[in-house]
Amino acid sequence: MKNCRVKKHYFKDTTQKYMYGFIMMAKGKTIDFYVETLEEREAWIVALKKYVILLDLKDEFTIGRLLGRGNFAKVHLCMRKSDPNFKYALKTMHKHALQKSKRNIVSPSLCPPCNLPVVLQQSVLTEIDVLRALDHENVIVLYETYETTKYIHLLLPYLEGGELFEKIKSKGLYRESDARPVMRNFISALQYLHSKNIVHRDLKPENLLLATKENNWDLKIADFGLATIIEGGAKLTLRCGSPGYVAPELLQEKGYDCQSDMFSVGVIFYIILTGRPLFKGNNTDEILEKNMKCEYTMTDRPWESISDSAKDLCLKLLKEDPAERITAEQALAHDWFSPEVAEATANGIVGVQMAEFNI
Repeated sequence: MKNCRVKKHYFKDTTQKYMYGFIMMAKGKTIDFYVETLEEREAWIVALKKYVILLDLKDEFTIGRLLGRGNFAKVHLCMRKSDPNFKYALKTMHKHALQKSKRNIVSPSLCPPCNLPVVLQQSVLTEIDVLRALDHENVIVLYETYETTKYIHLLLPYLEGGELFEKIKSKGLYRESDARPVMRNFISALQYLHSKNIVHRDLKPENLLLATKENNWDLKIADFGLATIIEGGAKLTLRCGSPGYVAPELLQEKGYDCQSDMFSVGVIFYIILTGRPLFKGNNTDEILEKNMKCEYTMTDRPWESISDSAKDLCLKLLKEDPAERITAEQALAHDWFSPEVAEATANGIVGVQMAEFNI
């Protein structure tokens, strides 16, 4: 059943009574299912949608304005026609662009529906599998998966708060007391992912989204396009991610695991604390070189005003050796998150130059 294609349909029987159903397509075969009411069919679709790929996007949704774009995807606002007041985000990936991508192996679609010329990249199937397996308040939800002739579409929640760092930059001033709930939610989500042997591999400010505009700690980790599941304790070798955020062992091709995510947490934590990039350079090559060698200096002026406890946590996250690097579970137990330290650093202002930092 996994990743079979499902298309809704209906017809009138010999007595002119409507019959509702859907076609399930897999490996060149089709199976028709019928029920007597529309409600029954919708109940079947709700039960199946976590496992299948649906084909009725244009019948079900109205596609709205563009919210953003990346190398391989665009995100549009969209509304279900049956409930136009509820908003979603639709992540759309062009099959041809995915086929041309050199980041991962291209694998044929499991079951091309209706003779569509489908080529799905393994990374997309992995992203779908990973998101379907997740259920955490600080991880983005995948509601449904759709396929059309040229595109793969992921139906996601519309998060009105936007990117975390846009919120931070708009504040101008940032306090350790503000940073604490953000980091707690962020690391808690990673502890959950790592407990399932899932590594994100592309943690960066653009992939941390806020659910609403009302606060800056209701955080969701998004964009699992490079995420994967580590099987049997194996080490990963694929070089991927964003310059200036990835762990050195990933760039050094030494093999890596979930601990590589924690280095990225350290980089993001440093940016929150100082408003400055950790790895500085005039171009991407310079940044990558320093990133790979783990060469950085913490001479930015805001660093001096940060509490010793916050510095200690940040440095433990940024250990070059992944065996010495703090885990998500250990990070959550660090005294920077304790009530005593929280009270002592309640008025500490950090990140005063954030508005000038172009991530």
